[in-house]
This record gives sequence, structure tokens and C-alpha cells, in this order.
Amino acid sequence: MPNWITTDEAVDMSGYHIEYMRRLIRCGKVEAVKKGGSWWVDCDGLKAFLREAAESDDGRRGNRAKASRRQSWCSSTTPIPTP
Repeated sequence: MPNWITTDEAVDMSGYHIEYMRRLIRCGKVEAVKKGGSWWVDCDGLKAFLREAAESDDGRRGNRAKASRRQSWCSSTTPIPTP
């Protein structure tokens, strides 16, 4: 079962701009679902994307968040609210 976080939490975790996070979601690079008017991001999928980006040869990609902030996210399962 996925561990869901809000897009704001995903932005804080990754260090990416909110518009870039939305683009990743639209392109299917980061798994997310829309419930009501809000997008919920699969935290484990985001972490996998960030790991892949960090290991990439492209120096522009990768996690921009500090390790201490990155570790604090996704430590517990957040249920998706039902509309």
C-alpha cells in the first residue's frame, strides 16, 4: 500500500519547485492520485525517482533537499482523505 504525501510535502522533500513537481506528476515520472482537488504523491515512488536522479550522469538532476529533512518525510503512512 502506497505511503501518500501532499504535493507540498513532496516539494519540501525534494527541493523541487511546485511547478516542476506537477510536471513530473503529469508526465508519469512520479506516481500520484487526485482526490478531491488535491494531488497525493506516492512517497516511495518519489524517493525512488530522487535516487535515480541522484545517480544519473546529468548534474542538473537530483535531490535538492537536505538529508535531515529527507529522512523525516515518509516515516509514517498518511491516509488519503475521502471527499
